[in-house]
Amino acid sequence: MKTLWKFSLHPRGGVDLAPLTVNDTLYVLADYSLWALNIHWGFYFFRQPVLGHWAKLLFPERGWVKRFIQQQGLLYVMMTDRFGRASSTVLDPEKQQIIQADTGPLFRGVKYIFTSGVKVERCYLDGKYREGVTAHLHHEKTLLWTSTDLLRPAIKYTKVMGDILQVNDTIVVCQNYFSRRYHMPAGYSITAFHHRTGSIVWKIESYTYSHRLFPFAVVGNNMFITGGGHKDGFFRKIDLVTGRTLINEPFDPIDSGVAHHEDVFFFGAGGEVIALREEG
Repeated sequence: MKTLWKFSLHPRGGVDLAPLTVNDTLYVLADYSLWALNIHWGFYFFRQPVLGHWAKLLFPERGWVKRFIQQQGLLYVMMTDRFGRASSTVLDPEKQQIIQADTGPLFRGVKYIFTSGVKVERCYLDGKYREGVTAHLHHEKTLLWTSTDLLRPAIKYTKVMGDILQVNDTIVVCQNYFSRRYHMPAGYSITAFHHRTGSIVWKIESYTYSHRLFPFAVVGNNMFITGGGHKDGFFRKIDLVTGRTLINEPFDPIDSGVAHHEDVFFFGAGGEVIALREEG
């Protein structure tokens, strides 16, 4: 991978979730603000606060953003304060301001239905804190399998990262593991399940303390994903058909997930926004 440019955030804060690309602009959430950067060169366009000065006191420094999506030219942000209360806002990047708009895109879920009659959907499996996917026979509503059937007993809480991916007869699910709510990371997995039987075709798994995955980008049959913790962060290219790791670049520490635009990948690491291009 070749580094095209880096942009240092001031103050030196971490990027939240994955950046978004709209035309020739990269939008990044960091330090309670929306940053707009030139996608080709990394220079700075503008910075728009998402939270006011006093509102910042109610939100944690990290993990305050739960969803950051783009739809029809608008940017939608879902946030959670220190007391677990959710709020949302919509930004118009052209006007460079917060606007009043329907926040429905933040809450609308997606179900994945296979042509062979198996429905796979993302849901909470037991109670409130164990999130995974379930597979049912679509017409009979018979449960076939769940994505956490083979978890170690010590893993009490799970979270699915990003979308569920369909690759031929398999689905690929990324999960973060926690031992104590969502405050004690206990590892992660990237697993390809056969859509009907739930048998594991391939799996990448780590039970290293503090390691977790961030939102990923998919190009063709390859996944580009960041992960790690305070140390040993990485940017990886993974073949979704075989599970083979094709590229593994170290970055410490990783701050965010990956955005993709015209063969260039963007993510946060060490208080910087980094643009990478695959060589060759």
